[in-house]
Amino acid sequence: MYKMDAMLVLPATGDFMAKMANSITDNAANLAVKATLRNQSPIIVAVSTNDGLGLSGQNIMKLMNLKYVYFVPFGQDDYEKKPNSLVAHFDLVIPTIEEALKGKQIQPLLKEYEKK
Repeated sequence: MYKMDAMLVLPATGDFMAKMANSITDNAANLAVKATLRNQSPIIVAVSTNDGLGLSGQNIMKLMNLKYVYFVPFGQDDYEKKPNSLVAHFDLVIPTIEEALKGKQIQPLLKEYEKK
């Protein structure tokens, strides 16, 4: 049996994060997260949810307090049309993984999207 170095959850939907935050393991992906955490390997979460600043926000905050869970920096992608939406900066996935493998959360975590 081999231990994974890290696990990337991309995209991390509101539903997936709710299950992760509340230890619901009703599918293979959530079981893999649980096993990775049990082995004390980092989980890298790339948020992608239209409800990140709504009810899903509590699950994001809960996950931020877990050891071995690291977030790809994220922000509001369209605050005018989707005011509760949060999306990871996917260009920062690799740097986030590199820092997570060192046990560090990449900063800044909350990063503004440039208006198009």
